This record gives sequence, C-alpha cells and structure tokens, in this order.
Amino acid sequence: MSTLHIPDDVLKKAGISDRDALVELACGLFASGKLSLFFAAKLAQLPQAEFEELLLDRKIPLYRYDDQDLRDDLSTLRSRDD
Repeated sequence: MSTLHIPDDVLKKAGISDRDALVELACGLFASGKLSLFFAAKLAQLPQAEFEELLLDRKIPLYRYDDQDLRDDLSTLRSRDD
C-alpha cells in the first residue's frame, strides 16, 4: 500500500480533512477516467452505492457516453427498422 502525504497546512488552507481529501481525489480521478467506479469508491473508502450518490450530487456522470456508444446505438436502431 502506498502512502500519500498531504501537508497539514495544505489541508487547512483547503478547509478539508484527510478523509475529505480522499473523497476529492477519488471524485477527480473518476471524473477524468483514470479510475473505474469500483476503484474510486474504494479509494474514497465508501460503499459503491454511496459513492455513486456522491458523484450524482456533484453532477459527475456515472457513465461516459462516447462516440462508439452512439454508433452502436444507431446501428441497433437501424437494425430494428429493417
């Protein structure tokens, strides 16, 4: 297990606790696509359902709908028209 040291004065300046810093880090890494929902919840030390609620409260999408998803959906819709 790695240890991340955040100086106390930095946490104090941000007005957050160690725990809050973990949650912020987890949200940021999930939002940027660097961590999956499972691992971000684990980092935040929250049950996945609770972490999902936290993300929704922060307006961070749980799912990233990308170009490939759109192509797949359009293909599915077109095949239903036939």
